[in-house]
Order: sequence, then C-alpha cells, then structure tokens
Amino acid sequence: MIRQKQIIIFLILFLVFSCNTDYLVMKQETDIINDILLQIVSDKHFLPLTPPPPAERPIRFDKLKVDSTENNYAREYKKFESKLDTNRFVITIEDSTDIDIDKSLITENLKERGYNDLVGIRDKSNKKLNIEIDKIKNSGRFELIKRGKQFPKGLNFRRYKGFDLTFYYFGNISFSRPFLNDSRDYGYVIYKRECGFECDQDYILIIKKLNNKWTIKDKIYAR
Repeated sequence: MIRQKQIIIFLILFLVFSCNTDYLVMKQETDIINDILLQIVSDKHFLPLTPPPPAERPIRFDKLKVDSTENNYAREYKKFESKLDTNRFVITIEDSTDIDIDKSLITENLKERGYNDLVGIRDKSNKKLNIEIDKIKNSGRFELIKRGKQFPKGLNFRRYKGFDLTFYYFGNISFSRPFLNDSRDYGYVIYKRECGFECDQDYILIIKKLNNKWTIKDKIYAR
C-alpha cells in the first residue's frame, strides 16, 4: 500500500515538473520570436504587395494600343484607391510555427557559413508554438496582424491582386520553432517571408541572447 502511494506521488510530481518545464520552454521560445520579430519588421527592405497605379501613357502590345486610363485595371485601381487608408502599413504573421524544413539544406548552409556548432541542434518537440503578437506593444511603422485573422482561407501570393485591401500590405512572415543549444542562449530560427514573385525568401537567422534580449547575429539566405 505504501509502495503504491509512493508511485502515485512520483507520477504526480513527474507530471507537474514536465508541464512546468514545457511551459517555461514555450514561454522562452515565444519571447525569442517576439524579440527577433521586432528586428525583422524594422527592415527597410520590405516591399508592399499593394497594387501599383496604372501606367499614365498608353500601353502598346505589338500593333495594339491600349489606353491604360480606360482599361479594367485602371477602373479597379480607382475603386481601390478611394478606400485605401494611406496611414496603415500591415504585415501579417503566420499564426503558429509551421514551416516545412529541408534539414539537409539547413545543414549545408550552416556549414558553408562556419556554424558547424549549430548543425547537430534539433527541435526536441513536435508541438507548434503559437505566435503571440498581441504582447508586442510597439512594432514601429508596421501594424502586425495574425494571418488567420486577415486571410482565414489562406492566400496565394502569386495570384493575389490586392484590390480588396484597405491598407498598404507588405506580405506575410512565418517562423519555425527556435533550435537552441544546451545552454539555451544561442541557436537559429528558420524565417520565411512571402509577398509575391519578387520577395519569397527563406532565411536561417542566427540568434543569441544578450542582456536578456534575443538578437539576430547573422541572416543566411537558405538557397
């Protein structure tokens, strides 16, 4: 009877410890994403997906001349422009850490840049991490919105025209869960940026904890 009670107590303590450990790990990883997210959205190279204005001069296709001020695109653009809030600059964030990772490609890029000490690091959990952007109080010029809230059915960036928007849209970004060393103060995160044909990019972000804040030390284009 005593033996049975000891086993029950041990199992309870084990479950409490495991749950607490998982909570602390997920909290740390949430802090990592939020810290590096602020550094990413301060990037001046973000390009808007917002439709460009029609050409002012007639467009020629061989012998055919099309007056851009009268074509369908121009009419659509006028409607779009009339409802556009020129003071809103939006970036959407994928709701959770859900990126397909080519491990061999990541390994190749890390070795090429001299980060052999990060090659053996693996994510020990298969759970997705919810991105908690509501905790970010100041993101600079950009307004951050969950992708699921703005585009609940998803978004095909290569076909999207953007005429239904009411703001300047700078695309969607997503992350993997952080891959950290045993000291949990150094590692990397996979970062993806989508905004059409010109800027669909995957990066490996080398991250390090300095003065209780996570900093991007290097950004590797995962080609």
